Amino acid sequence: MGAADHEWLDGDDLVPTAIEHRCEAMVSDGQLGALYNYFVYHFECGGRYFWARSYLDDIGRVSAISCAFA
Repeated sequence: MGAADHEWLDGDDLVPTAIEHRCEAMVSDGQLGALYNYFVYHFECGGRYFWARSYLDDIGRVSAISCAFA
């Protein structure tokens, strides 16, 4: 089946209002203990704001972190 033989349908109306890339280092006694490399997705939907985080070492997993009224 070629690319022209089908179309992609996305029923998800929830799209990020912003996406940030962040990188944080945990340092102890001058030594790197851990490095956190992740995306933060910001959403507004139905009068609510929430954000989610996805670490680049496990990009297939996304966790919703916070939800509040916008």
